[in-house]
Amino acid sequence: MSISIGNPRLYWGETKPSLWTKSCDLLFSTPFTDVALFMVRESRRSKPLTISHKSCAPYLDNSTLACTSLDDGKWMINEIFEKEDYSSVEEAVKKAKFIVDVGANIGTFSAWCAAKKAQASDEKLTILCVEPMPSTADACQLNIDQAMKKHPNTTIRVAHMGLASEEHRGNVTMTHFEDVPSCSTARPQDKHKSNIAPLLASESGFLEYYGPYRPIMCKLISLLPLKSLRDTARQLAVAYLWRWSEVQVNLSSLQDAMDSTKLEAPEKIDLLKVDVEGLELAVLESIEDVWWKKIQQAILEVHDIDSRCDKVIKLLKSKGLKAKKQADDYYNDEIGMNHYMIVAHR
Repeated sequence: MSISIGNPRLYWGETKPSLWTKSCDLLFSTPFTDVALFMVRESRRSKPLTISHKSCAPYLDNSTLACTSLDDGKWMINEIFEKEDYSSVEEAVKKAKFIVDVGANIGTFSAWCAAKKAQASDEKLTILCVEPMPSTADACQLNIDQAMKKHPNTTIRVAHMGLASEEHRGNVTMTHFEDVPSCSTARPQDKHKSNIAPLLASESGFLEYYGPYRPIMCKLISLLPLKSLRDTARQLAVAYLWRWSEVQVNLSSLQDAMDSTKLEAPEKIDLLKVDVEGLELAVLESIEDVWWKKIQQAILEVHDIDSRCDKVIKLLKSKGLKAKKQADDYYNDEIGMNHYMIVAHR
């Protein structure tokens, strides 16, 4: 089965072409772009890059993170390793024997779990990573190999697929954001609402968001004398930083993910983590009841579009879990993005 997101030009969520859309079409839809990007050592075709950073030392054997975008890799180091965004489930991780990481991205959450478990005890931990984007899954495998070297009591396997209910399994066209692959999604219209639109709407939010990663760019934009010039520069910057391509990926079942990695079904899934950029409900609905009976705790990242948080909480409660929503004050208040964590437990 092939599932299409439709005309990619429609996902910008605009009623008429803006400078942002026009510049994206002009700059990133022609072969000339590949030549221009090659000259500055960038590419629309992602390949593994590496970042050596002291914050990786507790988690990865060589203190080096593999990624497909340097900016995105630095963001992952900051969010997962330094700020420890998943600290609310740290105690569950320390006691866990089996974790499922859906939307594993480049494997930083799983590496974080391996380190936390090793700090707590010598007990064995098994983690199943589920990641459909091919280049991202390749980087995930590189990081997982280093995490297991660092923490030999943890076994981690990577399933190169996503999860979907039976009627939607097969191939799906995903939008792959080259500079922010962690935001790649089959629902790009959601990324426009939750991430791109706030960056276009607020100069202060844009500078706050990109300041740590693109300081020279932000400084140059802020020095422009006229607001109209700064707005135009910001739109062009967003067009570049959110450049995209389409990639075919495979969606399957949790059982298929287990089988593909040759993992045996556990008695319990101590923690289910889901970060799938708009497909949270689809992933939860894809999990059969036989697996829900095993799941003891869950944590999900959700952008609250069309009351999605309420729908996720309702589904989790129907499976026998108590759930609550936690807001990310930084992204919501300072940047304007509707970013939430939902934590559930039995």
